[in-house]
Amino acid sequence: MDGARVPGVRTKETNLGDFVADAYLWQGKKAQVLSGTVDAAIVNGGSLRYSLNKGTITKGSLQQILPYNNQLYIMKLKGSKILEILESATCVSPLPIGAFPQVSGIRYIINPYVSYARGNKYDGSEYYAPAKPGSRVTIEEIAGKPFDAERIYAVIMTEFQYNGGASYGGLRELARNAQSIGYLDVEAVENYLKSELHGQVGEQYSKSANRIRYGKK
Repeated sequence: MDGARVPGVRTKETNLGDFVADAYLWQGKKAQVLSGTVDAAIVNGGSLRYSLNKGTITKGSLQQILPYNNQLYIMKLKGSKILEILESATCVSPLPIGAFPQVSGIRYIINPYVSYARGNKYDGSEYYAPAKPGSRVTIEEIAGKPFDAERIYAVIMTEFQYNGGASYGGLRELARNAQSIGYLDVEAVENYLKSELHGQVGEQYSKSANRIRYGKK
């Protein structure tokens, strides 16, 4: 599964990005930290550091992919905030960016032909909020339903993201509301592989799942 940087997890959806995001979402649902459903997971592509090659999967190979041991957190976010962070995390796409959002439970389109309009600079960050969220990114659906900018969604992310790392500065003001699900990123992937996939990565991850698309002129 493709963990290359460029072209790869920092520029486009990959099957590895799908796999890890699915693991986060699965673990978030299993943890049952909050009442209600867990809708989606967002993985910053720069956190994926290695490809997963054909053959035996070991703890060591998973640790190579996710070497930072980030805690996973659940956040309740308004749809408009999710749109903001997806747009800021793809601000230079299709050029590479470590924040590039690999996702589960979300389908979105990036329009690379529209320039990123900078709004205010995020506190403590080199990145800027989008001045016009939705001008470059269109969210088609979340949790299998049409996107609603006014709805509150439950989203799984890492502590790096909710603390405003990379271009996720829009989450820093909401960090106090994030709640740990009690698992590290690599633990979630291992648990998903063992319990849900029964130790084998099958055909569903032979290619990316078309969750992220680049728009055409």
